Amino acid sequence: MGADFGPRAMGCLIFGTLLALPTMLFLVAASRRPHIGAVGIALTAGAGGIVGTIGLLLHCPLVSVSHRIAGHGAVGLVATALLAIAAVLVSRRREIPVDA
Repeated sequence: MGADFGPRAMGCLIFGTLLALPTMLFLVAASRRPHIGAVGIALTAGAGGIVGTIGLLLHCPLVSVSHRIAGHGAVGLVATALLAIAAVLVSRRREIPVDA
C-alpha cells in the first residue's frame, strides 16, 4: 500500500457507486409498491452493488486484495447506506413507516 492507496480506492468507490445508481433507480422506479420497505432496500442495494462491483472488475487494472476490498467491496455498503437514507427521507415526507 503506497501513498496513492487512498485516492485510488476512493476513486473506485465513487465510480462503482455511480455505476450502481442507475440500477437502483431503475428498480425503485419499476416497483409498483408505494414504498420500498427493508427487504426492498436490501435487494435493490444488493443488485446495484453487484452491478457496480462487476463494472469495477471489468474496468480497474489494480489487482491487490486491499484495493479490491476497500475500493470495490465497499460499493455494496455505500449503495445500501444511500438507499436506506433515501427511503427514510421519503418515508418521513410521506409519513410511511420504512419497515411496512
